[in-house]
Amino acid sequence: SCNENMPSAEARHKKNRCANCFDCPHCGHTLSTRASSIAVPSQDDPSKMTAKKVYYLACAFCRWTSRDIGIPDQTVASGAWPEQTNPFTERISTLQEHYRTIAQREKMEKESRRFLGRKLSYLQLGDK
Repeated sequence: SCNENMPSAEARHKKNRCANCFDCPHCGHTLSTRASSIAVPSQDDPSKMTAKKVYYLACAFCRWTSRDIGIPDQTVASGAWPEQTNPFTERISTLQEHYRTIAQREKMEKESRRFLGRKLSYLQLGDK
C-alpha cells in the first residue's frame, strides 16, 4: 500500500516495514493520519487557551482510531507513533526455539532412516 522507495539495506534494517504506514488492527486496511485541534494553555498567558494541532491514526473502513486504545495524539503528522511491546515476547521466543529443536530432531531422524534404508538395500544386493 506504500510507494516509499528505500535502499534494500535500509528495508532489511526496518524489517521491510514502512515507518509511515500502519495497518488497522481491527480490519487490516491502511490507517490514515487525521488532524485535530485541542485547546491548550497559552505559553504567554496561561489563563488564555490556544488551539494546538494534533494527529491521530484512523481507519476509513471500520472507523477504528488510535484514540480507541489510548495511544496519545502526536504533535507531528509524520509519526513517532509509540510501538507497544508484546508482553508475551519471551514466551513466543521460548516456543519458537522449542519447535525449532523439534523440527531439527525430526529432520535428523528422517535423514537417518533414509540413509539406513539405503544401507539395507545395498546389503541385500550383496547377498544376492
